[in-house]
Amino acid sequence: VRNDPFNPDSPFKTVEVNVNETSTGSLMFGLGVNSDAGFTGSVVLNERNFDLFRLPTSLEDAISGNAFRGAGQEFRLEAVPGTQVQRYMVSFREPFLFDSPYSLTTSGYFFQRFYNEYSEERLGARVTLGRKIADHWSIAGTVRAENVDVGNVYFFAPPDYLNVVGGNFQVGARVGVTFDDRDSILRPTKGQNAELAYEQVFGDRVFPLVNFDFSKYWTV
Repeated sequence: VRNDPFNPDSPFKTVEVNVNETSTGSLMFGLGVNSDAGFTGSVVLNERNFDLFRLPTSLEDAISGNAFRGAGQEFRLEAVPGTQVQRYMVSFREPFLFDSPYSLTTSGYFFQRFYNEYSEERLGARVTLGRKIADHWSIAGTVRAENVDVGNVYFFAPPDYLNVVGGNFQVGARVGVTFDDRDSILRPTKGQNAELAYEQVFGDRVFPLVNFDFSKYWTV
């Protein structure tokens, strides 16, 4: 805090604030084995202060890490290869769309799973528009489009399996309400998270989905 040199008796002061930004990016590696899903690996790149429009102005700007940073957006790139399950996903989230209380999340994904009775591949994209309606309450609407490819089905399998062999295109419209009072999204130690959602799916198959998820956290 310093006085105005041209008017030292002024009640208004000049406040200088220096801010050092903490690390907002992470690169995580993982390796696992599961009796149901076999061997899997994991590579996750996550940036919590992403800027979609902050293009690099030079090679030094790109190397220093200043490019694509600074707008408070979130970018996540995830690769999970495996022997029976593999998943690849890229997502982008704008928490305050056009400086409003609305959030926008977009993602694209590829999923593959080998079961004993059949194999399944999913290729799709998802767009979510959300809004916070209270301190711990939020509402979100999601539209997803994906193709589900079912294969490796035995010829003597039940009709429920045989009827869906090949590509199955579907579009889902979903609305959900969430209550979340966790102390941290990444590493919660207390609080709870609950979501109630309804989704109507159209396309080659038409069906409704109702989901309720609840998680409670304690410190051990």
